[in-house]
Amino acid sequence: NRIQFVTGSDGTNKDDGFMAFHTRKSGESLTERFRITSAGNVGIGTDNPSANYRVTIKSSTSPHSALLLDTTESNYNTNLYFAKQGTNKWIIGNKATDDSFRIVSGSDEKLRITSGGNIGIGTDISGGGGAYGRLSVVIPSQSGGSALQVMNSAAGSSDGDLTNIVLRSVNNSGTQWAGAEFRAHDYIFKNQGTEALNITNGGCVYASNLGIGTDDRWKIRGNNSNADMAFEYNTSSTLADSNIKMVLKSTGLVGIGTNQADTVLSMY
Repeated sequence: NRIQFVTGSDGTNKDDGFMAFHTRKSGESLTERFRITSAGNVGIGTDNPSANYRVTIKSSTSPHSALLLDTTESNYNTNLYFAKQGTNKWIIGNKATDDSFRIVSGSDEKLRITSGGNIGIGTDISGGGGAYGRLSVVIPSQSGGSALQVMNSAAGSSDGDLTNIVLRSVNNSGTQWAGAEFRAHDYIFKNQGTEALNITNGGCVYASNLGIGTDDRWKIRGNNSNADMAFEYNTSSTLADSNIKMVLKSTGLVGIGTNQADTVLSMY
């Protein structure tokens, strides 16, 4: 084994030297394992550590693991800390009590992956709710924003551009569509903050208007301050009383060909 101190090629300032550590296996020649450059950068498994990083680690032997963090105690966490000016900002590592992987900001856990593969964002998945899905996302409060946001990253994307959530069956290499089950107390669907559809916990479905068919030509909607039910036909998505073909009033009167009904059955 050998520790080497090298002055470098700069014979004037003599400021480009380095320190190298060499070891060898039985029957083999000495090989450099560790180097500290004149800039203070460290190379492990390389004699040319990157100038962009204080420590460069390279592995050329199986299983090609460059860094191992371990503990001899069963109740100790194994963590990697990221600090700024002496203050810990982020911690990543294994939690000893359940062997989960965690990402912690300061002292607040932000993400956890259990040994079973479940993922919790904003939750440690210790409650019963974590058992219902692979991914659990918790927002800090009812006014804390969206728990999940899906965005279209294409340049020039604007309102109305398509963004998909795709459900596939893993039993057919992801080529078959999967059935979907949604569980909640109430379902509220909004278009840019404006409620468009509501499904109550009692199974009641209501919306400002419901389209029938493959386009929105036929519409069923409320009329006369929602006191009447109107059936409208129009090739445009714009609602207009002049396009109402039949109306059913709250009093039981029916009008066909009009948005008014003066008798039990009015036809125009």
